[in-house]
Amino acid sequence: MAQTPHTNIRVQAVQVPPFRNMSTQALHPVPPSHVVSTFTILRCLGIPDELILYILAIAEYYAREVSHRRKRVTFRANSHFNGVINDSEPSMAGLYMTASVPHNRIRSVAFTMKSRDQAWADNGGHGTYHNSHTWFEASILQRVVGHGQSDHDLVLPLEHPNGEPVTFRSVYAARDYLRQHGWDFKFGDGDNLKYTWKVHHNVTAMNEFREYNVRWVKGEKMLVVPEGEGMGIGIGDGEGFVESLQPGNMVLLWARAEQFAWVHIVDEATIVTEYEVL
Repeated sequence: MAQTPHTNIRVQAVQVPPFRNMSTQALHPVPPSHVVSTFTILRCLGIPDELILYILAIAEYYAREVSHRRKRVTFRANSHFNGVINDSEPSMAGLYMTASVPHNRIRSVAFTMKSRDQAWADNGGHGTYHNSHTWFEASILQRVVGHGQSDHDLVLPLEHPNGEPVTFRSVYAARDYLRQHGWDFKFGDGDNLKYTWKVHHNVTAMNEFREYNVRWVKGEKMLVVPEGEGMGIGIGDGEGFVESLQPGNMVLLWARAEQFAWVHIVDEATIVTEYEVL
């Protein structure tokens, strides 16, 4: 993996318009050396440093790591149901993919998911986010200090050991499994013990896969509003997520489903982390 190059460039941050949408360009990795080289070329043209930073921001040109998984996996809420309806409601958290966080100065994390539910619903909400019981969540993992994991544990992907889906009744129920592999949830500080963030719901009762895009930016409060009249809210605001990331952490994307007979089918997903090098 490319390392951040040594440079004596020292510039001050400038205010730029907020980023609104993921472009096709943003789904490709950008080594930090490319960003530094571009900055140097523009500086040689006599462009002021502050203006160069503005240009790079408008062009969405930051160092970028891209993790992608394309594998259709079906997650069923009933998979951890004890069969007694009055005793507990079906609920499932499926570990779909992870992405490493090798750098500091993380600027944003973006998620792109292609998924759908079981394509029917008894209680309405068809074509909206109302009555949606399948969704994505994200957690931040950190290494367990002093964990004596084996070399096999170090290289075994959390999301698909031996090619089989990994599921739990809830996100927190996965903690023992994660710790056995040398990881644990990174909890919030003080009274904030948050360890999972809602990313996005699926539209209810859709028989076609739909792509969902979410981007959380450090220091920016996401405006969470309905996508359209009567649609309801499907997206999560990600408050505090990017600010909590540190080098060596890992981002974990969960596929969630709850209530009897609900199914979450994930076709593919991408996690993009952008970070500053100037």
